[in-house]
Amino acid sequence: MGFVFVALVINYFGQGAYVIGHPNATNVLFQMIYDQAPLLYIPFLLLSVAATVIASQAMISGMFSIVYQGSPPASCRCSASPTRRPSASRRSTSAS
Repeated sequence: MGFVFVALVINYFGQGAYVIGHPNATNVLFQMIYDQAPLLYIPFLLLSVAATVIASQAMISGMFSIVYQGSPPASCRCSASPTRRPSASRRSTSAS
């Protein structure tokens, strides 16, 4: 098993134990940090805000990329207009 999976399982067990001990908890993660380490509450809050901003920018960039890839390139956008046939080359007829 990977490190992240084990860390998440330990985290979820810790949150579950906190909920059992504090049944009226509404925002478990932030209340848990505030109760256990009040000095780390503000840095944790700033870290979570920064992570939220980064994640939202990643979502915006990803959606823009998907939409941009789905639209036809500028050279193909005129395909709905009638096609032009190239004009026949004109031969110069000179009376010599």
